[in-house]
Amino acid sequence: MREGEKNAPFASATAGDAGKRALLGYASDVMELMTALRRDWGVTYPEEE
Repeated sequence: MREGEKNAPFASATAGDAGKRALLGYASDVMELMTALRRDWGVTYPEEE
């Protein structure tokens, strides 16, 4: 998935709010980190099983 596609839901949720848009990259990085940790630890959400 390309960067623009990955952030599209966030972009629409923060439309018109420059302060929130400034945090999109940070939020995306945190989500990627948490996904990697869950994968490494073998943790899954019920809907992922």
